[in-house]
Amino acid sequence: MIKAIIVDDEMSGREGLSQLLKRFCPSVSIIDMCENIESAVEAIKKGYPDLVLLDIEMPLENGFKLFDYFPIPEFEVIFTTAHPEYAVQAFRYSAVDYILKPIDYRILVQAVEKVEQKLEEDQKEMEVKPKKATMVNPFRKIAIPTVNGYHFTEIQRIVRVQADANYSKIIIKEKKGYTSSKTLGEYENLLVPYNFVRVHRSHLVNLNFIQSYTKGRSPILTMEDGVEIPIASNRRDSFLNQLNKM
Repeated sequence: MIKAIIVDDEMSGREGLSQLLKRFCPSVSIIDMCENIESAVEAIKKGYPDLVLLDIEMPLENGFKLFDYFPIPEFEVIFTTAHPEYAVQAFRYSAVDYILKPIDYRILVQAVEKVEQKLEEDQKEMEVKPKKATMVNPFRKIAIPTVNGYHFTEIQRIVRVQADANYSKIIIKEKKGYTSSKTLGEYENLLVPYNFVRVHRSHLVNLNFIQSYTKGRSPILTMEDGVEIPIASNRRDSFLNQLNKM
């Protein structure tokens, strides 16, 4: 199932879209409906949706403000709006689709199918990457390219790696952080052979530094440095498989 949140300031818009999804998109499970960005942020942090159906013209903060809170979202976005002039800006945020109101159920179905395809591709990519990452670095250290040069650190001192736009923030055992010019995907390929697991679009963790795992609808990892890391729903099975091997 695709966990979805609807964000629209008009109740009729939320209810209408909800009915269309229930009738024509059975693969979508609506976990929350929000009337503004503030409540949407809370709902996303609580529910970790796969999809957000997002209106644009809303009081206080428009739909694009959501990306101020989630610069690298773990969810896909379908914009639903009565304003065609925002289309170019919407696709700059890598939106899956842009649907004009009143919503045609046929276009909605096509958009949801795109989300399903994208989630399936992400899942296949996760399954393939660990198989590709079989070359073990013969050195105990890696060189982290920074603005001023390189910082060298032992691989097993790295607690986690976090995406930071097109950069990565590497957290090592002493709670120091280094910003690297490499992407999270590059570090994933490099570190998977050393018990690192990608649990979220923005997080790569070292299994050796996990303090606890909290199950539930929105599972959480607590690392030894006290930081809580969400586990994306489409990455949970892969993570649990790795955990069972420990």
